[in-house]
Amino acid sequence: MAAAVLSQKLRDSIFVRQRVNWQKHVRMLLREKEFKKFYSMNLSSFNELLGLLRPHIKINFKQSSNASNGRHPIIHEIILHCTLRYLAGGSYHDIRTTAGLSKSSFYHCIYHGIDAIDNCPQL
Repeated sequence: MAAAVLSQKLRDSIFVRQRVNWQKHVRMLLREKEFKKFYSMNLSSFNELLGLLRPHIKINFKQSSNASNGRHPIIHEIILHCTLRYLAGGSYHDIRTTAGLSKSSFYHCIYHGIDAIDNCPQL
């Protein structure tokens, strides 16, 4: 009985991750002159790639924009961040922790990022 009560309490608690603030993240990398090392491209190239991919990146806004439960939407920049870092050989543990994502949200980002690359005629 005690185990059932304890497991119910553990199941009910939701851990809300703090998503990375993209603007602060970029400012920090630029100030430290690390953006190009981090993404293997400069900020203008990243933004150009993002512009090409943005129309092809699908975000489920119904699920991801529910701020009342502490969750914030996963923005296009975070999806591209995860995709580029993962395709470059980064560990999903490090990438998702940096972005403030759960394991399932991280793989959601990778799926949509790679799908956007595949569906972008300019690439």
